[in-house]
Amino acid sequence: MFRYFKMFLAVAASFSVAACSIENLENGSSLPESNNAMKILNTPEESVPNSLLLYLDDAKISDEAYAAELLSKTGGLELDPVFPGADSDENERKYGLHRWYELTLAEGVDLQKAATILADEAAVTRVQYNKVMEVASDVNVFGAEPAPQTTGVFNDPLLPDQWHYINDGKVVGDAVAGADINVKDAWKLTAGDSRVIVAVIDEGVDFEHPDLKDNMWVNEAEKNGKTGVDDDGNGYIDDIHGYDFYSDTVLFNNPKAPYSGHGTHVAGTVAAVNNNGIGVCGVAGGSGKGDGVRIMSCQAFKNDAGASSVHTAKAIRYAAKMGATILQCSFGNTASYDSDKMFREELTAEYEALRYFRETANSPEVIDGGVIIFAAGNNSQSSSSYPGAYNDIISVTAFGPDYRAAYYTNYGPGCNIAAPGGELTIGGSVNNKSGVLSTVPVNVNESGYGYLQGTSMACPHVSGIAALGLSYLYKLGKKMTVDEFQALMLTSVNDIDQFHIGQKNTQVGTSFGMMALEPYRKQLGTGAIDTWRFLMSLEGTPCHLVEVGKEQNSDLSAYLGDGAYNMVILDVEMSEADQAALGLEKKPEVRFGKLIINPTKAGSAKVIIKAIAGGNQVGGDKVVGGQEITREISLVARPVAAANGGWL
Repeated sequence: MFRYFKMFLAVAASFSVAACSIENLENGSSLPESNNAMKILNTPEESVPNSLLLYLDDAKISDEAYAAELLSKTGGLELDPVFPGADSDENERKYGLHRWYELTLAEGVDLQKAATILADEAAVTRVQYNKVMEVASDVNVFGAEPAPQTTGVFNDPLLPDQWHYINDGKVVGDAVAGADINVKDAWKLTAGDSRVIVAVIDEGVDFEHPDLKDNMWVNEAEKNGKTGVDDDGNGYIDDIHGYDFYSDTVLFNNPKAPYSGHGTHVAGTVAAVNNNGIGVCGVAGGSGKGDGVRIMSCQAFKNDAGASSVHTAKAIRYAAKMGATILQCSFGNTASYDSDKMFREELTAEYEALRYFRETANSPEVIDGGVIIFAAGNNSQSSSSYPGAYNDIISVTAFGPDYRAAYYTNYGPGCNIAAPGGELTIGGSVNNKSGVLSTVPVNVNESGYGYLQGTSMACPHVSGIAALGLSYLYKLGKKMTVDEFQALMLTSVNDIDQFHIGQKNTQVGTSFGMMALEPYRKQLGTGAIDTWRFLMSLEGTPCHLVEVGKEQNSDLSAYLGDGAYNMVILDVEMSEADQAALGLEKKPEVRFGKLIINPTKAGSAKVIIKAIAGGNQVGGDKVVGGQEITREISLVARPVAAANGGWL
């Protein structure tokens, strides 16, 4: 196999095998005809100007003379494998990763002409333009100052300002209590597990940030090895916390570097260290006992500059090889694709890297492959951007603290689930606290914390919840397929369609105005993700939805059967902590198959109902015959109960 084969034009021009001169490949000359245009997978718009991806015949990937010939014919400078070392990995060869090469062209060479010439090469089976990706967030960071600690969960001083975790309805005038990811009570069950690794494909993560460093993934072989040496033989030198695929070098971590902070902000939402007495919390940041999930920094963007197909494909493959089970991707293609088939056939290199990740089991004790999560996009368009729109990838839309679609979010086909992305302009004026609060490098804000908005910010909430789900499976000792896991997550939601009626005052275009909400009904995915519901689904405990601020008689026949009204109720057990979570003044009761409850605040809890099935009550507490049963039910108190009584 030829690796990093380089040839400068002065040398390449001397090869007699050249089919056309360099001059004929320059911009302005006519496009050569080809009988093999079908080999060219996509179009050159929004692509890297001097780069092409080639998929070579197996027989030619070790032929350095043929590499020189390709350089000569096209005006190429370098021909490098996209996935170094894939030729020696049997599993990667199965996915054809060893056959992908990047051809770097000289300045002035016409990209389309070079692609056409390559398409006529028998040993070149595919030619792909190197498309550019973009991040999905507003990168104007608003600073954050410590707030009084009032949540009573963890001791992180900025947690009260993270409405996206615990929304009391007070962050802005239009906020809705419970418009969050419902994680507060879920943290009682699990706050993370260090065996779970989340790869952040993004700008570099500030791995020395005081609220992130203890939850960074560590490549022990490189950490304990020699500087400047590829100690673990994976093709990357000094990749202690990940690698910079944009610049093909070790991760650079200078707090004064001109980073936008995007990658660090995303990483903080996934797993900023919890209960460490500083800063913010992460969704799966642990309990302060070293049990947070781990963040692997796979840098594909730099200073908010667009990443290419090569950068992202390399990063995805690295994440799979180095042990990540969740792929966190707050970006998407700038190009438009109208079907899975079009995406699969036009961005084949990325697709095959993503397929390799999804089918690689890095947490085999709990799941049989990888979970891939993408932002839906910030173009206010009526479909998700790709790759997120692809059918086995989770695409995340965004809502604000008002439980309504954020003005920027994509919606419609391809969108799978909604999460808090923040909205700085709710109510017709800028309020930084209605954005998502997380970690940023100190060059972005000297406090190390800031607010951002975007589907980029919604996406890591779902990645963090997925990481909590895997952590809980470890605790439960259960294993699932990727499809089972994702199905449970996408159905562990709360209804938000009821909030999409009429209009709201927010940003419309470049100014403030009224945004119609009706177009977003049933278009943001299955609903708003609910962490507690998800953990209950993994556990196998049914959830029952009750409405905050209203005494109600809830029918329990879905859980106790249609004969519930005939059962003799022996006891209704609920801990004081769980009663407090729902703001109950007294323990709930069950009468004639109905649960009588009056929650005063949004939250989640468990209730255990003990009853006699088939017995007769003959006086007082005495029951003749029948069989004693115990049924545990999860209660989820939200602002408005669904019309179907809460059965999902």
